[in-house]
Amino acid sequence: MFPRSQLLFLVLVLSFHLQAQNSQVDAQHYRFDVTLSDASDTIQCDAQLTLRVAEEVAVVRVDLARTMHVLTVTQGGDTIGFEHDLDVLKLPTGGVSGELTYSVHYRGVPEDGLIISHNKFGDRTFFSDHWPDRAREWLAVIDTPADKATCEFVVTAPIQYDVVSNGHLLSIDTLSVETKITHWKMDYLIPTKVMAMGAAAFETQQLDSMSRAWLYARSDEQGQNYDFEEAPEVLAFMVEQLGDYPFGKLDHVESTTKFGGMENASCIFYSEKHIIGNQDVNGLIAHEVAHQWFGNSASESSWVDVWLSEGFATYYEYLYIQTQYGLDSMRALSDENEERIRNYEEKYPDRAILYPNYDHIFELLNPLSYDKAAWMLRLLSYQVGQDVFAEIVKTYYQSHTYGNATTDEFIAVAEEVSGKDLKYFFHQWLSVPGAPDVRYTWKYKRNTLELSFEQQTTFTYQLMIDVPVQTSNNQVEIRQVFLTQKKQTFKLEEVMIHNAPDLDPLNIIYGRIQEKE
Repeated sequence: MFPRSQLLFLVLVLSFHLQAQNSQVDAQHYRFDVTLSDASDTIQCDAQLTLRVAEEVAVVRVDLARTMHVLTVTQGGDTIGFEHDLDVLKLPTGGVSGELTYSVHYRGVPEDGLIISHNKFGDRTFFSDHWPDRAREWLAVIDTPADKATCEFVVTAPIQYDVVSNGHLLSIDTLSVETKITHWKMDYLIPTKVMAMGAAAFETQQLDSMSRAWLYARSDEQGQNYDFEEAPEVLAFMVEQLGDYPFGKLDHVESTTKFGGMENASCIFYSEKHIIGNQDVNGLIAHEVAHQWFGNSASESSWVDVWLSEGFATYYEYLYIQTQYGLDSMRALSDENEERIRNYEEKYPDRAILYPNYDHIFELLNPLSYDKAAWMLRLLSYQVGQDVFAEIVKTYYQSHTYGNATTDEFIAVAEEVSGKDLKYFFHQWLSVPGAPDVRYTWKYKRNTLELSFEQQTTFTYQLMIDVPVQTSNNQVEIRQVFLTQKKQTFKLEEVMIHNAPDLDPLNIIYGRIQEKE
């Protein structure tokens, strides 16, 4: 046994090697022939990995948990040697480059990544649960969002299980009175975090020509389930906002996993805890459907850039709620999320949306990469204008469809489309911990409103603040002041006010803007 500190060091070193090989080893396609059983939790898998390998590569490193016992590896029809240590499977290239196909035969009991359990009805279930890098717990893959591939799952299981996966269903064949084999194939490039397989006793509901709900088999007394009734409407909204849906179909699947929802490409998993028939999951549906564009099709290049996935999905979830249920619903959600961000920042005052010094990837799954990033996108939309923002998103997505992107690449698109220098804007919201804290005083005399601001934070923010005023013809008008300094005073002329000015009335800016006591 290694001491804990030495083991962590070795894991980090191997992780670095896996990242370093990304430009030299490119996964093209995975085929997983998986055998499930009710006799035990042991799974068997024949994983076929098609990789493009550069000339200088002598050994390919593949992620696979040590709990999976590798029996044989073949390449080009020949059995080859291998090393399997510290959750990394090392496969020699034999001096061959170009497109190589390895077949890895292994078995074991997954500790994670494939959740084998019983659902709320007591029935046995199997569900993959890969986010962020847990596919390796049971699948032989290069487990990083930067290396996307097509995939297929060929699942042999007891006859009572229905199997759902990415892509389109190729076949279901009965092998005997006890077993059947189900074959799904995904023809689009996706990251391993959203490759998925689920097996349970399901009932299905056709929602529209593209969408189907997969629900646990229920007794007749429970009646129709309405949770996914609005899902086609959500999809139509996202298509209107973002363009063509990137995958061929979209299944909504009740599941027994760790998260409330998991955006698996073309087959979203929802926790059984949320599926109770009262249609109270529309916000969650909107979030996961938006992920089909952001995270699944246009994927982050590294985990530090995960806000490009979670922030966008959260933003379009909010936009759907505002459009469908009104501004009051959106404001209530904003208040709730603002409190969540504040509480997190109070607990972790040194963290920002971009947090490269994380110890574990799960530290990035937080209110900053979700809610604060969505808030920033909302502010960007307001600052450059909704039409320009829509063009930014469209251009960014089209440039990275079925590919990967970095934060800098998104910023470059935003600047090019808007024609504005946005580096300071993104720096203050992505890289600076905390939030603006602005105090102001006001005076009104002879149709002139004087506002004096003072920023309380060490960092000086640049903020465009709305100031509602009344004009001489009794019309309400929004004037704006642009803060760029610690202390600034502005005079708004030819206005009338009858009460204290209500600054930033739509709560566009995350932070505190308060009258000085």
